[in-house]
Amino acid sequence: MAALRGVGAATRERLARLGVRTVGDLLTHLPRGYQDRRRLLPLAQVASGSDACVSATVVRVGSFRHRGRRTPAITIADDAGDAATLYAFGRPQFGRSLLPGQRVLVYGRFDRRGGRLSAGSFELMCPQEAAAGALVPVYPATAGLTQPALRRMVDAVLAAAAPPEPFRVPAETAAARRLPDKAQALACVHRPASLESAEDARRALAYEELFLLHLQLARRSPAGRPRPVRRRAGRLQAAMIERLPFALTDSQRTALAEIDADLYGPRTSARLLQGDVGCGKTLVALLAAAGVVDAGQQAAIVVPSEALCFQHAETASRLLEPLGVRLGLLSGSTDRAARVLLLATLAAGGVDVLVSTHAVLSEPVRFADLGLVVIDEQHKFGVAQRAAVAAKAPAGDLILMTATPIPRTLALTFYGDLTLTSIDEQPPGRPPLRTHLVRGDHRERVYRHVESELAAGRQAYFVCPSIGGDGAAPDDTGDLFAGAHPPAAAPAAGASDSSASARALHTRLRERFAGHRIGLVHGAMAAAEQRAVLSAFHAGAVNALVATTVVEVGLDVPNATCMVVEHAERFGLAALHQLRGRVGRGADHAYAFFIFGSELTPQAVERLRALKEHADGFALADLDLALRGPGELSGTRQAGMPPLRFARLAADLDLMREAQADARRHHRAGGGAPDGGRPACG
Repeated sequence: MAALRGVGAATRERLARLGVRTVGDLLTHLPRGYQDRRRLLPLAQVASGSDACVSATVVRVGSFRHRGRRTPAITIADDAGDAATLYAFGRPQFGRSLLPGQRVLVYGRFDRRGGRLSAGSFELMCPQEAAAGALVPVYPATAGLTQPALRRMVDAVLAAAAPPEPFRVPAETAAARRLPDKAQALACVHRPASLESAEDARRALAYEELFLLHLQLARRSPAGRPRPVRRRAGRLQAAMIERLPFALTDSQRTALAEIDADLYGPRTSARLLQGDVGCGKTLVALLAAAGVVDAGQQAAIVVPSEALCFQHAETASRLLEPLGVRLGLLSGSTDRAARVLLLATLAAGGVDVLVSTHAVLSEPVRFADLGLVVIDEQHKFGVAQRAAVAAKAPAGDLILMTATPIPRTLALTFYGDLTLTSIDEQPPGRPPLRTHLVRGDHRERVYRHVESELAAGRQAYFVCPSIGGDGAAPDDTGDLFAGAHPPAAAPAAGASDSSASARALHTRLRERFAGHRIGLVHGAMAAAEQRAVLSAFHAGAVNALVATTVVEVGLDVPNATCMVVEHAERFGLAALHQLRGRVGRGADHAYAFFIFGSELTPQAVERLRALKEHADGFALADLDLALRGPGELSGTRQAGMPPLRFARLAADLDLMREAQADARRHHRAGGGAPDGGRPACG
């Protein structure tokens, strides 16, 4: 950047805050939009909340006090006599440089309130400098770095004639995709003749970026490695389906067919099986495991908690053991003698399907011939943990299951090494679940509803964000908002109250619901104690269960009709949707109550709104992606946007799929990374 005239140390420091350190970075610092100065509007035709370019005369230059500083207020009028006021926040120079009678062009975002037009975000230009009749780029900027300054620097780089440069993709792919010269594409996104040409150039640059990213992911993926084709018997799968007391949904059958195509193909696969809570993903996974066992190999089902591990083991035992499938159960609480015997049997091939927690990651766990790994509730596992499990089946297949994909997983589905299978049907006969957002000072209304459900013989969950101790601060039910659309507030100060603590809430509810059996379960309890409480709740011996997020996944109690989440603003969107999915599994109407506190961040507001408005886990995943970003696609960080300069997550789905298919095809044909595998925007 030092080679550009007029770019000193202070400007370089500001550019660095934008990630711009080289001339190449400057060229890939794309506009976030364009000012359309091709049409000048009279002030009377400017719509409120819209961007417009107007030609006007300065009528008056005044000021007002804003946050202790004098802020210029410039009144302008057009030839028809209509007026508007420009508020130059943080730009005192306008109060000194403008004079009444001066002719200017203004491009800005105008608002009309009480019949008066004003703009607080605008650019002011003299006519000879305005470049009227053009599309002018608007760049992401930072304090001390103006739009005109950024445009001048980009113009200086573009003025130096760049030599022709091909895109870094195989020549035949570039020809098939009709990619232009790269230098021309870069020039076009900065100085387009039309919005359409700018978008075409951006998409060409995005295609190269996505192709190189896919190629990198393809080299790291557990999928796509050649392996011997399994023999397909189908005996166990058919026997399982015949023994079911219900028919598979069409969506389950489609999902199983897609998975079977992987299992009996010539290459390893990595697939994301997603579907809302209660849609029957576990059954599909067990059917897939049965197919692998039928082919003479082993399968592992890995889950994040002991409660879910024992539930899956019980389900597998009911469906598979009568067919002669040998099951094993491994968890952190498996005693030493049983563990030694199980591991020896597993290594010798005496266990067909192992259901396990993170314990399967320990080094002594060996399989005779592991052909399938199923990771349930995969968002509970770290990236390195998932890779460690998959490494135990180098010639096997990987299925990740989730009810609400976290942003990283959703992005990998679009960009990388996972193939997506969705179960988008719920079993018939379930009534819709009703979701309510509730102010903290309306908590008693929720309790009265729960009391009526308990009196009718049904059950309820109460979930808290912390375990807490015996003594807790008084309940904080200060200035809370009502309804489904909470306003933004300041971030929480971190104060804890009795409704946030599972132990304290358990004490309160035992008094509030006297005559009902109130249980307590949390992660600090011993595994055996947790199992005893959960079993009692499942059997109906406990009417209401106070818990932390240990109940987020895996529990299936059809008689539970109420889920009450205290301080819902402290939970992530995926966790809230999973908790809601614990109820509504029977024939009775079910209710989810999300009680929120007084201190809300803007993102917490968005999460609660989304939860109220959407019951579809796929829609919530898209919103979570927009709120949090997909994480590093080829790294281990799970939040924040990826280092993509040109591609857009929502707008480029078709382009992502094209680039993914082309990159996989190139990788399987033995092609390396074009141009040494340099990153797309280096």
